[in-house]
Amino acid sequence: MCYKVAFYVISVYVMSSLRNPLMNGYVQMTNEEYHSSEDISKSDLDAARKSGLHFLLKKTGQKQKPTPAMRIGSAFHALTLEPELFEKEYIYKPEFINARSKEGKDWKASQEEAGKTVLTTDDRKQLEGMTEAIGYCTPAKKLLDATGKAEQSFLWTDKETGLGCKCRPDYLLVDGGTIVDVKTTIDASYRGFLKSISNFRYHVQAGWYLHGLEQATGIRPERFIFIAVEKTAPFGVGVYEADTYMVVNGYDTAREDLAKIAKWKEEDRYPGYCDDIQQISLPPWMTKSKGNPVSLQLPDIELF
Repeated sequence: MCYKVAFYVISVYVMSSLRNPLMNGYVQMTNEEYHSSEDISKSDLDAARKSGLHFLLKKTGQKQKPTPAMRIGSAFHALTLEPELFEKEYIYKPEFINARSKEGKDWKASQEEAGKTVLTTDDRKQLEGMTEAIGYCTPAKKLLDATGKAEQSFLWTDKETGLGCKCRPDYLLVDGGTIVDVKTTIDASYRGFLKSISNFRYHVQAGWYLHGLEQATGIRPERFIFIAVEKTAPFGVGVYEADTYMVVNGYDTAREDLAKIAKWKEEDRYPGYCDDIQQISLPPWMTKSKGNPVSLQLPDIELF
């Protein structure tokens, strides 16, 4: 009788896992473990788009020290999606502690030794403003209130190149049908976020993640939705769903990058910019014949 009960329980678990992407195809690992793995991520594709040297540095070089903007972005990400992690890894500096005094410096050092990131009073006001803004944005709040799982790692082997690949969605709804990605930015308007997509290749992210989950779980999510939150008052929020053209174009671009990586690895050669003399001309936005196209000048934006 016990064997029958055990078999039934195992069968139910297996069948439910096959129907639920949150229980199928992902690998349990910390954020640090994910970023230190050798598998190819979207940020690796970004480096490869620049050159082989940039890709090699990304995979073998010293880890970049977080900038203040990156620190705020990571803190907001944890506060919004993983509040338990925020409590574990972040701490606000008490107002009565003078950060410049010996006591203040000793306190900060002790917190950092304990693995915590110290946030200031100004940081707190900024994070609270951004969090409150999401609460007032109905579509954003609805997405993040839906049952799902944050920061799951998915691994797969690319069939064409044989390379190990990975992705780590911010938030995956329980049915596996929607990926939600939270961004912090200077300009969350429609026009502003279009520039972010161009500058930071978020079309590649959408295509890469949707394909990756399909490969890892056997189920392709139907939607990839960005929640863009401005980092300064009034903390505007925009919610944008990637359309089919954006996803297909992004995945095609990812395949170009992946093919280059495979070639470099096979040849053990990672070229820079100077293999040949290249002809250069004015970009389209500088020519009068094209009217007044949007400038692609890189804005001061940090996205996570």
